[in-house]
Amino acid sequence: MDDFDPIRRAAYVSINSIPLSRGHPKVELEYVTRPSFPKFLLPFIKSELENAASLWNDVFDQRIKVKVYLVTEQDREYIKTVRWLQLNLPDKFDRFDRRNERAFISGGGGFWNFDGNGNEGRIFLATASYLDTSFATNEWPQVARHEFVHVVQDFMSRRSGRERPSSESDFDKLQHNNFREGSANTISFLTSFPNIGWASDALDARLAQIAKYTKDWKVINTESDVITAMRATESRTPEGAFEMAYPLGSLMYEWFIATYGLEGYIKLLRQLATAPTFDDTILQAVGISKETFYSLAAPYVLSVIKRTNPYEN
Repeated sequence: MDDFDPIRRAAYVSINSIPLSRGHPKVELEYVTRPSFPKFLLPFIKSELENAASLWNDVFDQRIKVKVYLVTEQDREYIKTVRWLQLNLPDKFDRFDRRNERAFISGGGGFWNFDGNGNEGRIFLATASYLDTSFATNEWPQVARHEFVHVVQDFMSRRSGRERPSSESDFDKLQHNNFREGSANTISFLTSFPNIGWASDALDARLAQIAKYTKDWKVINTESDVITAMRATESRTPEGAFEMAYPLGSLMYEWFIATYGLEGYIKLLRQLATAPTFDDTILQAVGISKETFYSLAAPYVLSVIKRTNPYEN
């Protein structure tokens, strides 16, 4: 543990302090598993979602159901029967059909009134029917837990009856994308691997990959660059901002959880139900402005970017 940055160590310890053996009496997981879904993945995915439900069990103030859809590109006809899947998946299926890139595991999650059926949690995990272990990357282990964080975020936002805004821009004002995707990455990467070394390597590799991919959008060399990128990744557009929200946001919320603990993150979640903007969410949760948060977290974010050195190759 001493070989890792104190902020990464503190975040890792805080997030992993809750014993998962306690179970998840408030969370019922219901699986809809299509025959085409790779069977070798099922035990792993179910174990990861069980652990995620155990981690977050006490956050829920009522018993909830989370329906988990496990599908592949062979399920186009099936997903036409579930509007939420139809809105999210066909483009991923087309990529699997082309077979011109490494097959991956796609995911989505939330807790809203889906398809007029009342409020419930939903997660989908979609992959190629031909997936096998030769396609494995260090991103695989965290996908299921990442999507479960979205269930938690949206449940907390719904606690006072708040509906999801109809436009993405209005939704971004309530849950900045660097929070939504970034903090989900912080938690999923730091809990999905059996030790801090593997988790740290995976976080660093993902940062280097996405920073290099988005360098035509922004190159980050200074703390001022970091803060500019933080502001830009509040939104889902353009594509560079959307992609960079994941690794940049993960570092931001590593710093946040290292500083305020997992309990501080839960305080943040509790404000989502009533705060008029995400700026208010930060202020009401931990007593600092969003801009102060950005300026305090920026040195850590920059240190990791410099250490991974994504722009050299």
